[in-house]
Amino acid sequence: MLNKIKKQILPMLDTLGDALGQYLNMPSEDLLVVINEFIDAIAEPLAGESEEAVSLSEKIKVVLLSPIHDTVEGAYIEFCETVAALPVQYKAVFLPYYDNTWDSLKSVYEAFAADPMFVTEIVIIPIKRNTPTGDKRVYEDYLTLQGIPNTFYDEYDFETDQPDVVFYNQPYDGVNYPKFQSHNIKPHAGLMVYIPYFLYRHRRLEAEAQKTMLLNLPGHNNADIIVAQGDSYCKIYNRSKNRNKFVTLGSPKCDNFYWQMGVFPRYPEWDEATAERTVFLLNTHYSAVLNGSFQTFMRDVLEIFENNEDLALIWRPHPQSFMMQSESDQKGISKEFQDHINHVLNHPRMILDRTSSNVSALMYCNAVLTQESSIIAESIYADKPVFLLFRNPEEALPEGIALEECLKHLAKAREYDENDLDLYSAVDYYGFDETMPEEALTDACFGQLPLIRFIDDIRNGADSKKQLRGLFREQSFANPDGTCGRSVHDYVVSLIQKD
Repeated sequence: MLNKIKKQILPMLDTLGDALGQYLNMPSEDLLVVINEFIDAIAEPLAGESEEAVSLSEKIKVVLLSPIHDTVEGAYIEFCETVAALPVQYKAVFLPYYDNTWDSLKSVYEAFAADPMFVTEIVIIPIKRNTPTGDKRVYEDYLTLQGIPNTFYDEYDFETDQPDVVFYNQPYDGVNYPKFQSHNIKPHAGLMVYIPYFLYRHRRLEAEAQKTMLLNLPGHNNADIIVAQGDSYCKIYNRSKNRNKFVTLGSPKCDNFYWQMGVFPRYPEWDEATAERTVFLLNTHYSAVLNGSFQTFMRDVLEIFENNEDLALIWRPHPQSFMMQSESDQKGISKEFQDHINHVLNHPRMILDRTSSNVSALMYCNAVLTQESSIIAESIYADKPVFLLFRNPEEALPEGIALEECLKHLAKAREYDENDLDLYSAVDYYGFDETMPEEALTDACFGQLPLIRFIDDIRNGADSKKQLRGLFREQSFANPDGTCGRSVHDYVVSLIQKD
């Protein structure tokens, strides 16, 4: 029996007890009719759940025909005890959105779907995305083809379903349609569990910056539980008003990496392009479509790979890049981006990766070149050397940190604490091992020399950050052995059983 049904029935049993007491004190035909109809209303959801409970409900109606206090009371108590003892199933609803975010919920869903204590349901939610020509609704049922049943979002109703647990990985209510905004879900859900769709990049921030950083979004504020990927995640946000919601269980996204590292999807054309070559994964943000300076830099990067036969490139633009590119054709602002796409598609040692998961690209590559992105943490988890590309100097730190602060962090990057590593200690980037004067920062950010130096190191087997990546993984990822989903399951069950 679903928990929501049991929660509806138990108060009705109390009401039935009161009505039976009133009838025994002052029998009347009218009251008997009302009681019998009320018993039928209680028994209706029990049909198919317990023949014994339905039979006992009928027994109450029979003994009421010759009402003897002890007999009626005994039948009522037996009925109540039978209903209370019925095994309960809890409803768990999962709300993924883009196909490349499903991996952050997948192992949790599998753990709950395998537990007979739960009934599970997936609803892929639509997202509003801002493009050069206005908002666009983005929705795709990518799970049916994988044999995973799911419900179309218009056919699901929270108020009717009353789920016991809702798992979601989209905290930005501004891009959610009203039905799926967290404040509209919360009144109808038992537990709201937020699981980040990305791996967190641990960086030390000034105290004031923490106040304006993540975890103060509506999706965080309305959560009952925020699944933290590691203790460092909790430490960096210890000033957040949502700090008491953090539970260090690891990121289920890591489970996907862990289980696919040896059996990831391979592609013949990728095998041919990368055979006996040093392979680099280039990850770019969707805003690169509109960034003229970065387009110039992108041309320089492609030129490096064009001129080196022993190198291969897998370019993985952010999926939204193609939406912005196609929507902006009429404005002519994506021509360079399209030129880069064509160049990569037509080059025998370059691959355009538009698969739903970045696991294959990470497994094929020897190292990663990326702008600020969650792929940095994913690469470190996969033990891949990382070179961090900045679109602009200010991108060394998130919004709210001035250029002077950026320079200070760059200058202090070598002064790492092995017990509390900063992101920049575990990756390479422009000027990492040298003091960088302010006037040289822009040249470094858009120059080729540091990147070429990194590429040469990787092709020669050098990996100066390997030890620090290992330390960073230990500090940043709880349950890194593919058990995050099970850990989330066990924690949620423990909370339910307390109730």
